[in-house]
Amino acid sequence: MRNRLFSVIILIIFFFAPSVFAEEIIYKIKGEEKYRLAEVKPEAIANFLRNPNIEKAERNIRRYALSAPNDIFYNYQWHLPEIKAAKAWSMEEGKKGVVVAVLDTGIAIGHPDLEEKIWQNSDEIADNNIDDDNNGYIDDTHGWDFINDNNNPKPDLTGDKTEIGLIHGTHVSGIIGASSDNSIGVAGVCQKCTVMPLQVLDDEGSGTIKAIHDAIYYAADNGADVINLSFGSYGDSDAENEAVQYAQDMGIVVVAAAGNDEKNLNKKPIYPACHEGVLGVGATNKNQKAAYFSNYGSDCVDVSAPGTYIFSTYYKNKSLGYDDYYGYMEGTSMATPIVSGLAGLLKSYNEKLTRKNIMHYIKANADDAGLGDKMGTGIINAYQSLQEAKEEK
Repeated sequence: MRNRLFSVIILIIFFFAPSVFAEEIIYKIKGEEKYRLAEVKPEAIANFLRNPNIEKAERNIRRYALSAPNDIFYNYQWHLPEIKAAKAWSMEEGKKGVVVAVLDTGIAIGHPDLEEKIWQNSDEIADNNIDDDNNGYIDDTHGWDFINDNNNPKPDLTGDKTEIGLIHGTHVSGIIGASSDNSIGVAGVCQKCTVMPLQVLDDEGSGTIKAIHDAIYYAADNGADVINLSFGSYGDSDAENEAVQYAQDMGIVVVAAAGNDEKNLNKKPIYPACHEGVLGVGATNKNQKAAYFSNYGSDCVDVSAPGTYIFSTYYKNKSLGYDDYYGYMEGTSMATPIVSGLAGLLKSYNEKLTRKNIMHYIKANADDAGLGDKMGTGIINAYQSLQEAKEEK
């Protein structure tokens, strides 16, 4: 008993004397049931573990709550666990000041899961028919419609009113930034980021280079941090490339879809994904394989993300037969906003990160699923991307 007491006293004096300690240790003395807690100098840990009076000892590792959001359709969103979103949210959920511009078919800005996430131009006074901020656009309080040249970037209700024309932009926006933990609907990857609606695609889901060019400049000039481009075709464009370069020169991460034609982009490039410096995104399925439709090619696909049966926000209009606020879509169009959401998370985590920093963290920390370089560096891992950013913060 005296020897044991003496050993414990020596342990206390030698290891636990006041100092600057870097490690917490939990340990168990032989014959005792409960663990004790101590702080031990790093250089003394090895000796501590070899002490014959210590039955067990280990570092006091921290674990973190991984609770899922309470959004009622969260369990439908298989893509979020796939990219380790919940673990990433333990580090960062996004910040309102980080803006992701969505160039698409327009957004249902009154959607209950999006209305609090829509960008507001604080320098513009609504409905006074004056360009208050002198940016060339009158009453652009929530973005701009570059198809109809007005300040209403909602889905286009003229023309054929196709499903893709009505729903696509809203679905993409929900993937990026749907409100989370609000007991309804779905959760966005960057839960608290702001979404800037810029309509560049018409009621049939197509748009011109002019609209895209002008919208990219608008996004860059009005504070976007990330630009999501869930569209493309196989003709190159100097004007589009000029706009992309302009955005990149302003430090904006530009993310674009690789396309859905099962084509090798090394042989037939698609744009804007194949413009230099753009983060091109391929799509994967639940089995971590390339989606049956996804284009591929190491020249243009930088990373991959889930793109099949993605559950997100819908445009709802009962008079047109669209009765649901939520539903499924698939395509590289859906994989792309998952990556844009991660870019928003990284920018939220550290506002000083450059465009190149963010792209590096996304690409370098993707999970190698055995897809080869034709699908980029792998399937994005939001948690690991933030972890590396933390280590270098």
